[in-house]
Formats: sequence, C-alpha cells, structure tokens
Amino acid sequence: IPMDFYSWHKYFVKISDMLGFARQARELTEEYGYGDAESIFDEWNYMRDWSDQFDSYPKLRNHIGAAYSAAVLCALQTKTDVDAAMYFEADVVKEWCGIFEVTNMAIGKQKAKLGPLKPFYSFKHFGELYRMGDERSAEIEGEGIYACAAADGEKCGLLISNYILSEILEFEQEATEQENSEQDEILD
Repeated sequence: IPMDFYSWHKYFVKISDMLGFARQARELTEEYGYGDAESIFDEWNYMRDWSDQFDSYPKLRNHIGAAYSAAVLCALQTKTDVDAAMYFEADVVKEWCGIFEVTNMAIGKQKAKLGPLKPFYSFKHFGELYRMGDERSAEIEGEGIYACAAADGEKCGLLISNYILSEILEFEQEATEQENSEQDEILD
C-alpha cells in the first residue's frame, strides 16, 4: 500500500533535537520502503519540561520564543528534508499561541483586538523570504546561530537567529538566583 506522507510532531527547546527527529522520521520511512513519502512536521513549539509546562508559556511568547521560532524555521529550511511544518498554535485564546496577544477579547459582532508578539516577526520575515521564491545559500558557523536566505531577482533577504540555549538557561538561572536573594533580604 503506498503512503503519501508521514506526519509527526514534537515539542522541544534544542534545535539539535528537532534535527534528530527529522532525520529519524526520514530514516523510518526509508526503512519501511516509503522513502518518497512527504515528511510533515505537523505540530511544533517550545517546551522545556512537560512536568512544568507553565514555565514554557511565557518564553514561547517573548524574545526567547522569537529566537527559537526563527531558528526552527531556518533549520527546517536549510538542514532537513521536511516537506511541511506547522507551528502549534495560532489560536489567540490558548496559552500555546506565541504569535498574537489579545488586547481586547470580544465575542459576537464585536471584534477582538490583536497585537503581534515578538515571535510573530520571525514568521513574518520567513514569509517574506518564501515569497521571494528562490532559496539562496546562507552558510553560517557558530553555536546556536541559524540562517536562511532567498532572492527574487531584484532583492534578497536573510533571516538570522541567535538562539544559544546554554546562554538562555544561564541567564534564567542568574535571574532566579537574584529574585531569591532579593526575597531573602525582604524576609530578613
């Protein structure tokens, strides 16, 4: 029986994990004789720890989420053979939405007012590259640095992300230690 596509989803913080998942998906389809099937990454987003999901929600909406989303998009484009990928999710009333913020929720004839969050711009700029139509090489070296590029004959564009997870985690630890220190001073 032919198979048109193989879909899979993952939540992660390490781009290297996502690249490994993409390789595993392709290896699995090839192993079972479906090497021509499309690889569809049907759901992805930032998740550091499933046992403490609430820790990840603010991050997928701020500068960390923006760098993460741009890094994922660039890595998917330049380092995998994934045919399609879907960010989870753009539903504005869910905690998983890292693209929009509802500033005035309304139901019925009234319209909700939306504002873009920082990760929105990663998708916006990747979309601009996509519309250019001609992928260009964007070779870049360095831990946590991801890039992709495109051109349309008249102009070219480049998306670069500096998503160094070790620095993000170190910064968060320092901020937590500072908060704890300040709380201890107040209690004393």
